[in-house]
Amino acid sequence: MDGAKFLSMKSARAKAQTAASIGQPSGNIPETVGLLIAAATDGDVTRLSGDLPIHVKGELAGGIGVGTGTPDQNIAVAEFALKALADQM
Repeated sequence: MDGAKFLSMKSARAKAQTAASIGQPSGNIPETVGLLIAAATDGDVTRLSGDLPIHVKGELAGGIGVGTGTPDQNIAVAEFALKALADQM
């Protein structure tokens, strides 16, 4: 996204990777392991909110990660993007 902060791009990528890896929003990762799993994966897995898994015909196909906004804004954008993808299929 034009004007996105560098670290937001990195966190959005980590959010998408997390959703794609676990098949659910990253915020579902227990708080007690959030920092440990982020450290163990060099930041590639996160429990920051703002992502959704992408399922196609019941199969996990990837993830959407959004950053720069508040958690609620990021989730709203991810939901909109997921709906737009679904409308294209």
